[in-house]
Amino acid sequence: MRTGRLLIDGNDALVNYGIAIAEGGFDGVVVWPRLKTPQYIEWPEEPGIEPDLLSVSLEPKDSIRVDFFCRTAPTGTDAFIAMLQSESYHVFNFKEIGVTMPLRYKSLVSRDKIAPLECFTLEFAFDFDFLDEMEPYVGTPAYLTFRRNGSRLVFNKNLLVFTDYDDGQESHAVISKKKTGLLLDGEDFGDFGCYVLDGTDNEITKAAPLKDNLIIKATGMKGQLYPDNTAVKGAKTVSIPLLMRAVNPSLFWKEYLRLLGVFASNGNRVLTWKGKTYKCYYQSQSLGEFVKLGDNQIWCQFTVTLCFYEGE
Repeated sequence: MRTGRLLIDGNDALVNYGIAIAEGGFDGVVVWPRLKTPQYIEWPEEPGIEPDLLSVSLEPKDSIRVDFFCRTAPTGTDAFIAMLQSESYHVFNFKEIGVTMPLRYKSLVSRDKIAPLECFTLEFAFDFDFLDEMEPYVGTPAYLTFRRNGSRLVFNKNLLVFTDYDDGQESHAVISKKKTGLLLDGEDFGDFGCYVLDGTDNEITKAAPLKDNLIIKATGMKGQLYPDNTAVKGAKTVSIPLLMRAVNPSLFWKEYLRLLGVFASNGNRVLTWKGKTYKCYYQSQSLGEFVKLGDNQIWCQFTVTLCFYEGE
C-alpha cells in the first residue's frame, strides 16, 4: 500500500488512519447523476410522448458509496468515522484517479473483518451541481478553499473535479479518437474518446412498445375491452454501452464530463445512427467497470440510458 493516494482535508488517510480505497471502491464517485424526470404530456392516439426539456437538471448525488479497507482496525476505522462525523463537509482528494470533491458523510453501510484487514463501505452525499463551475475562492491551504456564502457553498472549481493530477501536467490527446458512426448532436462519440460496444445497434433499432390505449374494465365484465384497433407506439428506453479510454485521469475527467454536459443540456438530444436520427433525452448511467491501469491510463466501461420519446 502506498501513501499519497487518498487525502482528506489535506491529510493522508493511510498515514493517519491506516485507510485506503478497496478495489472497485471508486464506482460511486465516478458514476453520473441521473436526470430529474421531466414532465411530459402523453396523448393516447399520438405516438410517443411530449417531454418538457426547456430546463432540465441533474439529480443530486446523495448516495455515493465508497469501499475502504483499514489495516489498523478497529481503532483506525473508528477514528476515521469519528473524524468524518466532526463536520458536515470534508474535501476528498482521490489522487489515484485525479478527482477532488467535497463530500458529506451520511452513514456506515457495512463493516466486515477479513484478517488482517477490515473492509467497510461508507455512504456520502455530493450536494452540488456535478457540472457547475463554482466561483473560485482563494484561500490557504488550497484544500480548504470552500466556505458558506449565504445559502450556497462556494469553493474553488478545481476542488470539484478533475484538473489537478500530476501537478497539472497532462497530455492533450486520448489514446484513440476513431470514428464510431454514432453521433450525439452531430459529434461522433469517438471525439469524446469513446468506443461503441456490441449491442448498440440492437438497442437503437429495437421496436418501441405499444401503448395500452383506452382499456375498459368493469365489475362483472369477463376480461377487458380494448375498443380501438389502432396500434400506437410509445416512448422506448435505449441503453447504449460505451467504453472510454484516456491516457491519464485528468484528461479522462475532462472528456467524461464534457460528454455528460452534452447529455444534460436543455432541449432534446439528437442521436444519429446509420443515417437515421432519433430525438431523445438522457435518463441515467450505470458503471460497468472503472479501472486505473499501471501506466496512468483510465479504462471506463459504462452504459447510458436514453429515452427515445417520439415512438420510433
